[in-house]
Amino acid sequence: MYKNSLAEMIYDSVPPNHLRDTKYLQSYLKSENKEPIPLALGETWKRAPDDLINNLKEAASFESGYQFSMYGLPSFRRFLKDYIEKSERIAGDNRLETAVTWNGTRSAMFDFGRYLLEQQKCHKKPVFISTDPGWDYEGVFCPLGYEIKKIPLSPLNRFEPCLEDFRIAIEDIKKQHDKFLSFLVINPQHNPTGNNWSELLVEGIIQLAANHKCGLLIDNAYYGLTPDTTNKTSALELINNNWSIIESAKIDNWIFATRSLGKQFHCNGWGIGAVMASPPALDIIVNEYRSVHSYNYNALMQKSMEKWMKSDESARFLTSLHYESGRKNKYINDFFQDKLNYPRSSYHIGVYSPYLLYEVPEKYHNGADSINTYIKELFFKTGVLVTDCWAAPRKSDLKGKSLKFVRMYTGVSEEILHEALERLRESGFSFR
Repeated sequence: MYKNSLAEMIYDSVPPNHLRDTKYLQSYLKSENKEPIPLALGETWKRAPDDLINNLKEAASFESGYQFSMYGLPSFRRFLKDYIEKSERIAGDNRLETAVTWNGTRSAMFDFGRYLLEQQKCHKKPVFISTDPGWDYEGVFCPLGYEIKKIPLSPLNRFEPCLEDFRIAIEDIKKQHDKFLSFLVINPQHNPTGNNWSELLVEGIIQLAANHKCGLLIDNAYYGLTPDTTNKTSALELINNNWSIIESAKIDNWIFATRSLGKQFHCNGWGIGAVMASPPALDIIVNEYRSVHSYNYNALMQKSMEKWMKSDESARFLTSLHYESGRKNKYINDFFQDKLNYPRSSYHIGVYSPYLLYEVPEKYHNGADSINTYIKELFFKTGVLVTDCWAAPRKSDLKGKSLKFVRMYTGVSEEILHEALERLRESGFSFR
């Protein structure tokens, strides 16, 4: 499944990175154990569509050189703008301009952070608000001088935040005279809980940003993983609906949105996606901040992605993944209840992002370092590698529910997912 490709990626004369997962994998691959199944990182390394890759063979020679437009390859940018506007229900009424990313949304967010600091020009400590668990926003923004204020999510209410959580977090920041609220993060198809934030919640956050005159970062990394026909929230549609109050608050140039295509088409390593902001803001971000660290390159991959997304096979590929996701979520639910003896309150299946959050078995609940102990024992006994649910350990919430949860990536094939869960059962990693 993974052994040869993992060995190719992690064995070198220098340590490839500082991550615990890599050290575990290096040690495990030296043994004669079962094939490892790495489900800690949201990556499969093997599901990129053949037709997408084959498009690279048809590249024109100019696609291998530096490009002129810092907005991305023009034909792809125009197509991507239209594609996003249709899928987000804002065709013909989009207040934001679109640019292509070719080196990942992480670096694009970094550019937004630099831009926003310059725009806000405040001598106080900038603070932004996100959720916990959540994506690694602090890894992007804190090196720039930002501080993160986290809203803790709880399994007691299925990891759903509420608008009051954001209000309280804002008030906490405003009580500190040496700090100011810089921006709020909206991650409507939430990573890693897989929840779809309601329109009421997202619209409320947008209105809070207008009321408190702060920026907005809209992280749409997982928007494309579920059908556009489903009842999922479009933050961009709600931005459009609230544009008058955004303009009145003078925060129209402090809004930045990202959209990943790597998540959608299992090609994270391509770094291809989109960013959106008001026309004047986006022009500064791509021509002044992006140009510091990147020319426009990767036109070869941009063109290949454009051809792929225009093809009928692309739509069939996504439809197949959507049906597969439904089958896998049902399988996980049945397996955790019937085979691993988990109570329904001790696991959470993501619908809008491909992750499973689950509580470590009861025998690990009382240990001082129980989550890390569970992760290590599970991996070296089964070959299945998971990771922490929380960026930093949390002991318990106000009602005493255990927060000893881990995260498992479920975007792998059904065969691999079934094998991973069966190894848990065979090795006795049931809840009780």
